[in-house]
Amino acid sequence: KTLHISLFFDGTGNNLNHDFFIANPKHPTNIARLFRATIGDGTAGGVTDTKKMPLDGVKDSGGKYFKFYIPGVGTPFPEVNDPDYSTMGLVGAVKGEERINWALLRIIDVLMRLSKDKENNSIKLSEGASRESLKKMGTSWNRLWFGGSHNRYEEFTRLLNDLASDLKPLIIQPEPGKPKLTGIKLYVYGFSRGAAA
Repeated sequence: KTLHISLFFDGTGNNLNHDFFIANPKHPTNIARLFRATIGDGTAGGVTDTKKMPLDGVKDSGGKYFKFYIPGVGTPFPEVNDPDYSTMGLVGAVKGEERINWALLRIIDVLMRLSKDKENNSIKLSEGASRESLKKMGTSWNRLWFGGSHNRYEEFTRLLNDLASDLKPLIIQPEPGKPKLTGIKLYVYGFSRGAAA
């Protein structure tokens, strides 16, 4: 089977939680609408009440469709320690790198679901592990000549290597009657600065 992972980066100042559930009148962006219309299990980042945002269950999506929404810079996104609206986010894209890194970690999350719990896809990358990896992936002035891209590569590779032994049977020869993992299709959508992500 082929995994389909969709990442939706919203634009500066746009936030599905606010634009769809709080604002009156509602004014979600096309990115938020596409996220809602896309099939898949996953996460709507920044949505405080997950009951309001129904997602397709793993069984409904065949265990191969996943979607993740990333709120625009300058808006609340607690998952990356960005708790409120901020002028620095709107003007300087503060916490933009964290949003990109969080999206990359969702790929690890999907692979973990697939390889660790083959029946229910319920074992996910925990919020604590995600936050720890976000710290390691970010640009650090402590490491002088190493920027975020190097840190991102190191942490992403470490996480993939940790999953390698669990992924190998899915790629080479799964159990009889189980589908073989043949590939990953990554779909990335963005609006405004989210498109630059």
